[in-house]
Amino acid sequence: MNITWVDWISISPALAVIGAAFLVVLVDMLLPKDASKAPLEIVSYTGIGAALYICFRRLGEGMPPVRGFFGSVVLDELSVYLSLAILAATALLVTMSGEDMRRRKVHAGEFYAIVLLAAAGMILLVQSVNLIMIFLMIEILSLCVYVLTGITRRQPRSGEAAMKYFVTGAFASGFLLYGMAFLYGATGSVQLAEIAVRLREATPMALLGMGLLLVGFAFKVGAVPFHMWVPDVYEGAPTPVTAFMSVAVKAAAFGALVRVCVAGLPAQSAQWGGMVWGLAAATMIVGNLMAVPQRSVKRMLAYSSIAHAGYVLLGLAALKTSHAAAGAAIFYLFVYTFMTFGAFATLAYLGREVSFPGARAPEWHDAEDLFDFAGVARRKPWTAAAMTLFLLSLAGIPPTAGFAGKFMLFRAAIQEGHYVLALIGILMSIVSVYYYLRVVVYMYMKDPLEEPSQKGDMAVGAAVATAAFLTILLGLMPGTMHELSLRAMEHVGR
Repeated sequence: MNITWVDWISISPALAVIGAAFLVVLVDMLLPKDASKAPLEIVSYTGIGAALYICFRRLGEGMPPVRGFFGSVVLDELSVYLSLAILAATALLVTMSGEDMRRRKVHAGEFYAIVLLAAAGMILLVQSVNLIMIFLMIEILSLCVYVLTGITRRQPRSGEAAMKYFVTGAFASGFLLYGMAFLYGATGSVQLAEIAVRLREATPMALLGMGLLLVGFAFKVGAVPFHMWVPDVYEGAPTPVTAFMSVAVKAAAFGALVRVCVAGLPAQSAQWGGMVWGLAAATMIVGNLMAVPQRSVKRMLAYSSIAHAGYVLLGLAALKTSHAAAGAAIFYLFVYTFMTFGAFATLAYLGREVSFPGARAPEWHDAEDLFDFAGVARRKPWTAAAMTLFLLSLAGIPPTAGFAGKFMLFRAAIQEGHYVLALIGILMSIVSVYYYLRVVVYMYMKDPLEEPSQKGDMAVGAAVATAAFLTILLGLMPGTMHELSLRAMEHVGR
């Protein structure tokens, strides 16, 4: 049972990120206490860049899948495609976190190292084709994100959010583990390919295992009715961390769910398809309706994240005779990365120092309430334009990336005969226009705050600008990435 160079090649993107994480810790130990933290960012970018190079090269040259570690992981087009979204979110987080973490008095070395380890866990999760490997990677990324959620130790709501996330995550892990145990009992294997071969008929034990697995994954992606932790955790976590977990964790968890359903349980698509159908409908309806009355923009974006989980589930539920719907779902995950990260990054960019009664010093306050956006168009017109672009994209207004993603999702659902689910998605998208445009109204039609304008951090502004550029680029030219998503789904399970 020797480990060969092929095994290491199969996890090469994750290895690059893990190596950068350990190097960050080493460099941080050698840096003087008051020295610039720029070397830590350079090391982080180097690891992320190396992983991106590997992924782009494999996609560009159409390399065949590489299986490693006795068939537990596979480096194929699906894992590479979703790894691009995860790595992009990680790079944007590193870009915007330097000054923000300094303001929050967070140690930079441990922050970057944990972020990189979380990204590595996510990459390995979308590569996993073994139930044990899937569970281990979910636990690794979850532990890292728990720590990131509560990393601002001086803020009570951050610690409260981390505890809520930890408790609900423990429940989700329990459901996942029980579901995997039942599937193993029904098939005698933990390899997805072998499960697909042995499970030709849906036995009661297999059905129970599928149900528990779906519950566990529904917790992780924030699907209704397992979504109650999302608004509190997103609101309590530092805004850069919220941006990261809202897109990267979702991409990784959905990638694992797609692989389990398509590669491990293809013969049971009628059974799990009905379960996912119900989850998708409930998630789209509840997420959008609960976002309507929110005054906190950060909390509104949290419910919006729930609703968008429903749109992605719609693509999985519509998987019937072809992989077009699932391909549209992972394409939507890719474009969702930039429009949602950009929206949360704008909240951080518009932050300001606020003096609270009794406080020793001013504290940093991100733009979270609707009133924080009043008059932004007069003070920072380019920032208001970027935020408007992100919100229009989330609502699905052309020519943004969100419109391209939703159009392809709904078209695939209709082609597969899921007219009711597509209608629910379209109607809920119309509802979402109200609460997204309400923020735009405050930015352009309300009087600005009676406070001196504070200049936003340049690094956060760069992250906002990058996300805005990619949001409009993927809206105008979605063809290449959509074709890659379809191609990736065609080869799943082969």
